[in-house]
Amino acid sequence: MSYPILKLLRQIITPEGRLQVDVGSSGLSVRYRAFYEYSVPAGESRWIRLNFPSDVTVTSMILDNDLGVARLRAWRGATGIGPWSAMESPLSGLFASNNSGGAGGQPSATVELGGDGSVDTIGGIVSLVTRARSSSSNKTAVSIGKTVTDELVAAAGEYFVQIESLESMALEGVFSIEFEERTV
Repeated sequence: MSYPILKLLRQIITPEGRLQVDVGSSGLSVRYRAFYEYSVPAGESRWIRLNFPSDVTVTSMILDNDLGVARLRAWRGATGIGPWSAMESPLSGLFASNNSGGAGGQPSATVELGGDGSVDTIGGIVSLVTRARSSSSNKTAVSIGKTVTDELVAAAGEYFVQIESLESMALEGVFSIEFEERTV
């Protein structure tokens, strides 16, 4: 005697086979995060180079500005002039999301820092732009956090993130990005 295959999904029993997928829990990717505590003099920029050898899912990009008026722009198709250095200092870093150095392995993507004027944007395309302004009224400082994106797929290639000081004051804050690389 043969019985129909019964599947339990949200406490409903059906004769059809079903598959439920929870975003971020498939086990087919590893999530990494990077951060950079920036201090940018008035009128200058800081650059971050993202090099993705394969497609990645950017799960979040956040600009948390403590001082000044910041503009964040993400460029594709621009040219990096360099020099570039890995995010390995007390003020920056690239980690597997569980924050243990070896578990999850090293990402194939690289996240590097460059100084002012290290990117030629001629021919480049701005793919993201946002601004964040901190408040300093009444002798209190308020950090303004700006989530630039919730989730997007970035094709393999080289991208540049520019954190630019607008107006006539320096910037201070934190830029962070989380992304997933497929493991299969």
